Amino acid sequence: AYQECRDFIRSLGCDALLNDVNFENNALTRFVRPHLDYVDNHSYWAVPAPIHRHESLPVRSSHLNNLTVNASMARIMFNSRVFGRPFTVTEFNMPFPHRYRAQSGLTMGAYGALQDWNGLYRFAYAHTAGNTQQVGPTVWMELTQDPINMVSERIGILLFRRGDVQPARQAVPLALNSQDVFEVASAGDALEAYSNLGLRHRIGQWDFQNPQAAVPDSIRCAFGVAESSPLPPAVPYRRLTDEAVAALRQEGQGDSHWIASDTSEIALDPNEGQMTIVTDRSECFALEEGKALDGKLVSVKNRGEFSVVAVSAMDEAKPIAQAGRLLVCHLTDSSNSAARFFDEERTITEEWGTLPHLLRRGAADVTLRLDPAKMVRAWAITMGGQRQNEVPVRKTDGGFELTVDTAQPNGGCLTYEVVIE
Repeated sequence: AYQECRDFIRSLGCDALLNDVNFENNALTRFVRPHLDYVDNHSYWAVPAPIHRHESLPVRSSHLNNLTVNASMARIMFNSRVFGRPFTVTEFNMPFPHRYRAQSGLTMGAYGALQDWNGLYRFAYAHTAGNTQQVGPTVWMELTQDPINMVSERIGILLFRRGDVQPARQAVPLALNSQDVFEVASAGDALEAYSNLGLRHRIGQWDFQNPQAAVPDSIRCAFGVAESSPLPPAVPYRRLTDEAVAALRQEGQGDSHWIASDTSEIALDPNEGQMTIVTDRSECFALEEGKALDGKLVSVKNRGEFSVVAVSAMDEAKPIAQAGRLLVCHLTDSSNSAARFFDEERTITEEWGTLPHLLRRGAADVTLRLDPAKMVRAWAITMGGQRQNEVPVRKTDGGFELTVDTAQPNGGCLTYEVVIE
């Protein structure tokens, strides 16, 4: 059916890239996707679910930290990529009132870059033109009305679009022919385990019998459903089983519960629901209350509830170590004034509320290991970049330290400018 529609559209003289089956990962999609001009998928986490009628209150929300399930919002799409085809995600979101949504830009930006995907598009920036020009209460999927996701999105842009995070060095493709795609549908747990390899390597479907299909670069090994390898002898092969996938995943990891990318830039700790992203131009941390994490030049100690702290160089093509300006983001949670919830855990929202936005109080100590001969100053800034009050910077044995606090003299604050001279 797809080929018939494609051929008809082409007969009209249309040469636009065509796509289909852009949701889920069942056997049918695996059969169709190698024939598409590009592959697209969608993923959401903790979307409020109406209890009675569609898009009406009250709604029920989950507050499970997505990092504790191996960053599943990004991970469930890893193996839907087809090597040799462009891959995009044209819908994703982790919307209000989810209390962990500050991580959304980090996980999608970092893992999208690790997988070397081609495009990420959050749904939705705004549903009306008016919402792009004015601030309103946070509801549903509206990015422009959610201060937490607005800043998280910008962190993700730096990681993905600016290229702060490198693609994985090695690929572990799933080698399937047109018959295998139906057999692999019954693999169940093995496919789930295989998706976890995408936290370390580039993964996806490889249509190896198609002579026009691209061969993935730097294959560490390939998985398949056949008992013996159908691949050229030079390609290491393992049959897709829970045990084989687990063995590969454990190689080089030892007893650590951290899952590190093969670039060593991304590390995920599902046990504690935390992660680090450490690159030359950005260092980002997602961590719970009382936890401390170290990067290469940045360390963070969280003194409030779950938060995200990100430090990024803002000079043209300069790393943090040589930068003259840094952007520091500190994200906690936000809600609306007069929002009403059925319970203390905010699992059921009864009223969205109104302006102004309310920012959850939180603070973190941020250490910057920079040249001690430099002078470092910092300012709280608006989301538009305007300087507000100056923030004290302390010189320590470990470098320079500042405390980021959502409660600043001019109101709630999520972003800071650091100048190094």
